[in-house]
Amino acid sequence: MKIYDDYRHNLLKDITSLYKKTNSKIWLNVKSNLLKTNSNRPEVNVEKIAKFTKNNDVVIVPGKVLGDGNISHIVKIGALNFSDSSISKITSCGGEALLIPKFIEKYGDKGGIKLIEG
Repeated sequence: MKIYDDYRHNLLKDITSLYKKTNSKIWLNVKSNLLKTNSNRPEVNVEKIAKFTKNNDVVIVPGKVLGDGNISHIVKIGALNFSDSSISKITSCGGEALLIPKFIEKYGDKGGIKLIEG
């Protein structure tokens, strides 16, 4: 449990720093979702992501991405967790499935990130 607590603490610290750097309110929303218990965090299916995105969109899900549905365009997704089937569907059409720390490193200070919640 200590390892997870350290991971979560560092993640929240990184998100707070990113908010201060970018002044983008999306990071406050992500942080508030990550402060919730696991059972209260969003779970989003690939189908919903496909419905609300277009080719090459950059999306963050402050919870878990699940594999129900299909996606046929490239989307770069950051999430707290992914099911195996969601990773397969996202990457098979050229998209990226990144855990939030890697997502922040790669896309955090870029504009145009969409937030998708449950």
